[in-house]
Amino acid sequence: MISRRNVIKNASALALSAASGIRPSFAAGQAIAAPGRLRIIAPGSVGGGYDAMARSFETVLRAAGVIDSAQITNIPGAGGTVGLAKFAQEFDGRTDAWLASGSTMVSAIIANKVPIDLSATTPLARLFGTFNALVVPASSAFKSLGDLVAALRSDPGSVSWAGGSIGGGDHLIAGMVAKAAGIDPKRLNFVPFTGGGEILAALLGGHVTMASSGWSEFSEQIRAGQIRCLGITADQPTAGISVPTLRNQNLDVVFYSWGAVQGPPAISPADRDHMLAMVDTMVSHPAWKVESEKRGWIDYYLPGAAYETFVKQQANLYRHTLSSLGLA
Repeated sequence: MISRRNVIKNASALALSAASGIRPSFAAGQAIAAPGRLRIIAPGSVGGGYDAMARSFETVLRAAGVIDSAQITNIPGAGGTVGLAKFAQEFDGRTDAWLASGSTMVSAIIANKVPIDLSATTPLARLFGTFNALVVPASSAFKSLGDLVAALRSDPGSVSWAGGSIGGGDHLIAGMVAKAAGIDPKRLNFVPFTGGGEILAALLGGHVTMASSGWSEFSEQIRAGQIRCLGITADQPTAGISVPTLRNQNLDVVFYSWGAVQGPPAISPADRDHMLAMVDTMVSHPAWKVESEKRGWIDYYLPGAAYETFVKQQANLYRHTLSSLGLA
């Protein structure tokens, strides 16, 4: 089991080394030479979510003095699972590589029936989360979450629900809402789009009844009064947001999309601890807060064994929900 005390001890040593100008070597064997270069695999296209994560990793690690540079490699395909497979195969035993990962990858593994999962890598940490907003046009007859639920119970097909990819986070939320409301998730009229911009355009254009996406995708239009938010998927009220959670409106649904980082498979416990120390130093640095605020990420840090357990729990939840949607 990973010792949190050792992680903090190593992270403190890294921070002190960076402050004094002394570059640490992170591992034995194929260790990153000091000064070091890190390979970061972004399992998505340039400009996408995984790419943003990889570039934030590089920015903060360099600001903290942990590395001198990073080589970011984009490997898009199948919700990140193509990159996952290549990372597991090509970086086996390496100590100079990270993989950006997260909730989208976990759901894609299940929905696409991919014969590999995150256990093929070394789990390092959950880093950040984002909650979703359920929204309707300002002119909608739905004034509350209760109105939406009533319409779904009456005729699920009459409500066109816009969101991201089939089997992705928005679709999972739709399935969870349906189950919590006593509705067969298979009867939902879910309309997938490739991104938040398309979702917003469809909503404002009156082409769909409602939509779900990350709060940051809709926040400007919500504050401008162009769209109405019926609820957020956070587990508790959020500072600066007056919209109540779904749970506080008697619909027991909580959902966060989350981003994480994996290490290569078959590394030693000592190498894993060194990587965990790197992660701990990264998320503790002021530059990480800057990146998080810029990208709309909230603190959701969970390292080591606790993160590994969390992934298993999430996979079970996603599998159960996707099965109810007829996708697993």
